[in-house]
Amino acid sequence: METGCPRLKFCAAFYPQNDGQTRVVNWSLGNHLRCLVGEKTHTWDLVLPLAELAYNAMNKSTGKSPFAVVDGVVPRLPIDLVPLPIDSQHAKFAETFLNIFMMCMPIFNKKLHRVMKIINLLQMCIVES
Repeated sequence: METGCPRLKFCAAFYPQNDGQTRVVNWSLGNHLRCLVGEKTHTWDLVLPLAELAYNAMNKSTGKSPFAVVDGVVPRLPIDLVPLPIDSQHAKFAETFLNIFMMCMPIFNKKLHRVMKIINLLQMCIVES
C-alpha cells in the first residue's frame, strides 16, 4: 500500500551512497566551500561558519532559517550566534543609565507636549492664512 511519502534509506555513515539526498547536500556544501575558499584551500576551516550560516539561510518548506525557527532571530553574521558573557560592570552601567532615563522621562514628555502644542498652533495659523 503506497502512502505517497518518499522512502528514506537509512544507512550507516560509511555507506553514503545509499541516500541520494545526503550525497546532494554534501556535493552542494563542497561547492559552496570551494567558492568561499578560492585558491586558499588551507583556509577552509576559517570560512566554515560563514558557509554554515549561508547554507542555513532559509528552509524552502518553512520559508525561515533554522535560527529564526528556534530563536526567533535571524543572525547576520556568525558572531551573532555566539552567546555573549554578561559583564557585571556593563550591566550596572546599563541599569544606572536606565534609572536616569526613567527619571528624565516625565520632563521629556512635558517638553514634547509643549512643542507639539506649538506645532499645532503654527499649523492652524498656516491653514487660516
